[in-house]
Amino acid sequence: MAVLVIADHDNASLKDTTNKTVTAALALSKDVDILVAGQGVDAVAAHAAKIDGKAPNWASRSPRRSPRWCWAWPGTMTPS
Repeated sequence: MAVLVIADHDNASLKDTTNKTVTAALALSKDVDILVAGQGVDAVAAHAAKIDGKAPNWASRSPRRSPRWCWAWPGTMTPS
């Protein structure tokens, strides 16, 4: 079963809770993705991509879209 982790961040750095959540998700499945949503989140997405043992992450970089809109507007989500 695939697991999607929503990254907890402040647009500059990834919070430790995300690392802990990914670790827990990896105990359930090897198919783990991380969604990083927000404006100017390239550095956060790059950090999320370096978490050990996880699959590629996704980033929503649109300033007009909140995470809930990512699902309605797939063009705002791109693989990082």
